[in-house]
Amino acid sequence: MKRLISTFIIIYTIVIAFQSQSYSNELPPIIDIHMHAFDKMIRTPDGTPLHVPRYPDKSIRKGSALVTRDEFVKGIMQKVAVYSMPAMYQIDDLVKCEGDPFENFVKFTAAWFNAMNEEGTWKVEEMRSEKDKLTFTVTECTNCTLGEAYDCPEIAKLGCDHDLAGYPVILDKVNAEFRRPHTIAKGDEYCDFSFYRKGTAPDTEHLNK
Repeated sequence: MKRLISTFIIIYTIVIAFQSQSYSNELPPIIDIHMHAFDKMIRTPDGTPLHVPRYPDKSIRKGSALVTRDEFVKGIMQKVAVYSMPAMYQIDDLVKCEGDPFENFVKFTAAWFNAMNEEGTWKVEEMRSEKDKLTFTVTECTNCTLGEAYDCPEIAKLGCDHDLAGYPVILDKVNAEFRRPHTIAKGDEYCDFSFYRKGTAPDTEHLNK
């Protein structure tokens, strides 16, 4: 549920950045991106809706530089993930639980994705919990469904980018490593998640999507 709520907040922010508006040379307001202050992502400090200048080549002015809108929104996602992933995993409490941190992380992750599968937000198949390893496959992705609903399928991959930026923040705390060489949003037929005990994962992190 927390992931779904975060997704809707993120999608709303993304839609603002992708909306077509009149072009302007004004600089955008400074955006303070923190998990405890999501509202600042979509409003200026005085509470008015955020205006981000658009340009004919689909670029956005960020300070004195122009970046593509994809780069701009991906940057937001990466900054959000630093706060949202620890919050979604309740990582400060999780590491205090009795028992092995990695095994507790595996149990939490398995229960979380099984719950999302039951809710129908993500379709999860072939979940296997083995010694020092948890693997499962996602065959239907809510991020992709939302992207299609907004007629903007390219935003779905930002959910993948969220994971790539967010998991490194928590994995050392639970003695884990993350591998995912395929994702639906980035052109594959499935997302294959693998979590390994630290030191046992294959040397394929560079293939993560």
